[in-house]
Amino acid sequence: KLLPSEPGFECVSSTLPGHYYSFGKDFGPNSIAIVCHFCEFMKAEMNANKGIVFCMNSEMRIRSNSAFLLSAYLLLVEGFSPAEAAAGFSGFNTEPFLNFCDVMGSSIPGQDLSLLSCLEGLQKATQKGWFNILSFDVASYDFYDDPANGDLHWACDKLVAFKGPVENDGVDVKEGMFMTPAFYVDTFKRKNVTAVVRCNDADRYPASAFTDEGINHYELIAALALAAQARSSQHG
Repeated sequence: KLLPSEPGFECVSSTLPGHYYSFGKDFGPNSIAIVCHFCEFMKAEMNANKGIVFCMNSEMRIRSNSAFLLSAYLLLVEGFSPAEAAAGFSGFNTEPFLNFCDVMGSSIPGQDLSLLSCLEGLQKATQKGWFNILSFDVASYDFYDDPANGDLHWACDKLVAFKGPVENDGVDVKEGMFMTPAFYVDTFKRKNVTAVVRCNDADRYPASAFTDEGINHYELIAALALAAQARSSQHG
């Protein structure tokens, strides 16, 4: 429930901080598309020439992503540095936010990402030209983000991540919707994708489904296994 607004300020809220769907034990900041949507939301609210009070759910994950989105707005739109944007959320007597983590959860000490780390990464992406909020195609991101359209995400102009395909498409109760390699081929050719690196089980689809279409295919699991064997022999 929002606090009543006063003549000098306005209370606002958004459901966008809750738009994060985990794959396992992961908890990450919201997607770059959500960042863009939130910045547009905040710009519209700030144009009211009033002080803004952002009200959020007290649930820790909602609160943490709210802090990230508000800080991202300050960084991308208002020109704050990462440290300046994060400073408004420091100095609490108790820890009000969760750190962000990958699918392994927080089981590996030192592997979590703080709010400041995420903002520094976002700033680096803008400095490298990987992301520009003024030209980023949010509609395209939202389209390909849909599992029915491939669950594809461009990390930068050189790298696209996508849900590993299977030989026969369908829906798994636990893992959701899967597509065949053929589903991705036309999109990859339009987007000039020249290679696929498989990170999941090799028995899910034949590599020839891509190589026969002129798309190179590599096995990351095999490469990691060889590297592990090499390290083991060096220390054996």
